[in-house]
Amino acid sequence: MNIHKTIDRLSVKMGNLYGENLRFFRDGIESEPLREITRKLEIDFVPPTTEGEYHYSVSYKSWKGTARCTLLNWAGKNKPCLIFHHGSGETNYSDRIMKILSKPICSQINLIAVSIPCNRTMKKYLNGIAKLERFCALLGSSVRVFESINNWLLNMNTGKVVASGISLGGWVTTLHFSLYNSMDEYRPIFAGAALDHLFTDSVYGSLCSAAARENPSILNEVLNFEGDFNARDAGSVFPLLSRYDQYIDFDRQKKIYSEKNLNIIEKGHVTGSMDMKALREHLLDGLGMLYKTRSR
Repeated sequence: MNIHKTIDRLSVKMGNLYGENLRFFRDGIESEPLREITRKLEIDFVPPTTEGEYHYSVSYKSWKGTARCTLLNWAGKNKPCLIFHHGSGETNYSDRIMKILSKPICSQINLIAVSIPCNRTMKKYLNGIAKLERFCALLGSSVRVFESINNWLLNMNTGKVVASGISLGGWVTTLHFSLYNSMDEYRPIFAGAALDHLFTDSVYGSLCSAAARENPSILNEVLNFEGDFNARDAGSVFPLLSRYDQYIDFDRQKKIYSEKNLNIIEKGHVTGSMDMKALREHLLDGLGMLYKTRSR
């Protein structure tokens, strides 16, 4: 087995050392489909008009949470805009994108980082993923924040907007495209539209509760949004996948993408996430095409 696959598998084994009390969906797998929860969420949005962090109250049924975003840099209305979402467990949610892009690059774009609720500490994150329904609400919250930010930017007639995110953030990106397709370009990193596959048919699934592992059909019904994705024209979606990724299975997830738009690196999930040069080039390839007025 190559080193990239080995590192991914070892990372999951380390996660399994924490035992049953910290597994995904350990407190229940009853849930409406992800797409429906996203649409039904209520959000109190305020535009990020000055640099700094903003908090948004979100709710679904009896659940309430606080999504966040940070306007990291505002370069001007005529500049391109990047909305970026963190990966799983990245509680310092703006750190990833600041490491990918250099300060000189950041100073030339409008840069906004978005975080799911329940992400201030690992303890809160692990509580957030304890129920499948709540996990869906977390992702859906970020999708709704993406859409609210995009509508604000659209009304301001800014430069074109690109949405991106890595791993968990990649799923947020593709889900936003599937439900709204309102941004100019999508650059998901290590994600597809078969989110259920991550938990049912990859090594990552061993981090799920026994109930989740024993009921793959429920996870498929709740988490898979390939039909929504395929109903859209994916010409604006430019994904980055790792060929040896043991979580986001390359052969499974690549099916929904246009081959000419697909960017591939010869890495795994963990080693790919550490390849800042590849991640930077993937984003810059999109941002370099965005110095023009948004199409109406």
